[in-house]
Amino acid sequence: MAPGRRPVTVVPSPKRGAIPTLSEVWFVGAPVSLDIGVDEAVLRAAAVVPTRPGDRHLTLTFLGREPAEDVLRLWRRLPPLSLPDQVRPLGWEVFGRRSVAVSLADPSGRLRGAAHACFDVADEQLTDFQRPPELRPHVTLGRVRRAATAPSATTMGAWPLPAEPVALGPPTLYRVADEQGGDRYEIVEQQPPAPSGPYAAGVRYRFSALLWEHPGDAAWHFVTLPDDHADEIRAVTADTERRGFGSVRVEVTLGDSTWATSIFPDKESGSYVLPVKKDVRAGEGIAAGDTVELSVALATPTS
Repeated sequence: MAPGRRPVTVVPSPKRGAIPTLSEVWFVGAPVSLDIGVDEAVLRAAAVVPTRPGDRHLTLTFLGREPAEDVLRLWRRLPPLSLPDQVRPLGWEVFGRRSVAVSLADPSGRLRGAAHACFDVADEQLTDFQRPPELRPHVTLGRVRRAATAPSATTMGAWPLPAEPVALGPPTLYRVADEQGGDRYEIVEQQPPAPSGPYAAGVRYRFSALLWEHPGDAAWHFVTLPDDHADEIRAVTADTERRGFGSVRVEVTLGDSTWATSIFPDKESGSYVLPVKKDVRAGEGIAAGDTVELSVALATPTS
């Protein structure tokens, strides 16, 4: 944990035998630790009831009302989800009709990448699952009272943001329990911490990057990985024997194309660069200067 970073308090998971078998409401998210930054009296004056500190969370994927056995099967087929340790708050917003929340920055795309990894498995495992039309990471900090009007953007614009970055806990499966005082979010299971030794296959990073051409007759084309992805890959592969030029084996998906290749450390950027071969560029209709969306998964390390 970095100096000065606050830990996230995690509620212990219930025993598996206590998991209900009826259809209930589920989602995948992460517990958070943050100070609201606004006096609760200010929220209540705007007809907003603050959420309980233990119920505050980041939602990655809302799964809806599903049988427990289906959700647990999905959960155990998820790849390791890569979340940042902390994220920057952006601003106050109203989500839906009643949720007052702080939206979160996602410049590296790691939150979006984790959500899409959940979407991919949910598409296969849940018959009625529907991907949301847009993904805006946020933490709900209050609910507008019934029959009350949500606070305006002008009102919320006067509220200060949390003073510190939002600390995120591990990827978590939640069950929503309906109680008289409002919904309560119960932790069912959590993914273990990322390995610190030889890296695990399947950790996937999603991001957008500029496709660029290297000077020279070979006409090599590359994308440069975001710095935070590169830092994490460098850390989790540190104890693995390096391949030629310090490369790391990966599987890449860009549009409808998926292929195996390697990423290479780049002294100029301090990151890794990923070569994009000619047949992929032709098949996807892309050229140097285009911004492309792609995902990179670490491949199984070999000796």
